[in-house]
Amino acid sequence: MARSGRSSRAPIPSQQLRDELVLGEPEALRRHAAMMQMMPDMLHSGPNIASLAPGERGELIWKFTRSGTVTFACLQTGHMEAGMRGAVAVQ
Repeated sequence: MARSGRSSRAPIPSQQLRDELVLGEPEALRRHAAMMQMMPDMLHSGPNIASLAPGERGELIWKFTRSGTVTFACLQTGHMEAGMRGAVAVQ
C-alpha cells in the first residue's frame, strides 16, 4: 500500500533477462505490451519506467498524487503474460 502525497520506492532485483517496471493504465499497458511483441528491442525511458539490462538492479521512485489503484507491468515480450504485473493500492 502507498500513501497519496508521499513518495514510494520500488526496488527491482537483478534478473537474467531485460526487465521493466512500468506504471500505467491497464489498457495502455496491454496495448504497449502488444506493440512490444512487434518491436522487442524497443527500449523505454521516462519518469514512470525503470528499465533494467540483464543482471542490473534498480528502483523506481514515484510520488502518488491521488488515492486509488495504480497498475504496473513489465512490457518486455511475454513478461506481462507470464505474470509480471500487479497493482498498488494508494490511500
